[in-house]
Amino acid sequence: MNSPQGNWQAIADQMKRKIWITRGARFNAHQRLQNRHNWSIASISFLSAYVIAISLLTFIPAISLTSKQNTIISFSAIALSLFILVLSLLESSKSYESKGREFHECGRELSGVLGKLSISMEFWKSNQNQADIQKELIDIDNEYNQILDRCHENHETIDVDLFKLENQKDESLKLSVLERISIRFRIFVNRCFPCILFVVIPPIAVVFLLLFVK
Repeated sequence: MNSPQGNWQAIADQMKRKIWITRGARFNAHQRLQNRHNWSIASISFLSAYVIAISLLTFIPAISLTSKQNTIISFSAIALSLFILVLSLLESSKSYESKGREFHECGRELSGVLGKLSISMEFWKSNQNQADIQKELIDIDNEYNQILDRCHENHETIDVDLFKLENQKDESLKLSVLERISIRFRIFVNRCFPCILFVVIPPIAVVFLLLFVK
């Protein structure tokens, strides 16, 4: 037969673990969105610089351009300007920075709940009043759920997977080599890959057209 201490200990451990993982995922969500925000600004800045650089080509005496190349330059500058406008509107509508702050605040509040539970668990070891322990566990669980309710966004699976990757010393979170590689690749794609494409493809396309169209 399980002892009273064993009963509350298992429930408290399970609750502590749940809060610990959720807090880590929320902090990872904050970092992911902050990285997306930074990469978004960087890509728009690079694209804007490309427009200026392309437009200046026609004013460099040392560069002799044909009429078709001048047309390509004009078209590229206009196309990139429109792309920057659309990209800016799409990226700003996603509110990466404000959502990231919300996740960070949620993580901080969960840290408080986790600390409160840890302190209570130490106290309960010397005070075996089951009624008091049960009430405190219910209160802590309610507080945890209220914090999640106040955060209008939910973290993504990749945030939990990154948390597992960061805590491989925990045997229950162990991942295989393939799983770790897969998670790192998904993190790269999620955080910066689209923005890198936005930065790399336009200049390559313009240079290709200028070199092969006479």
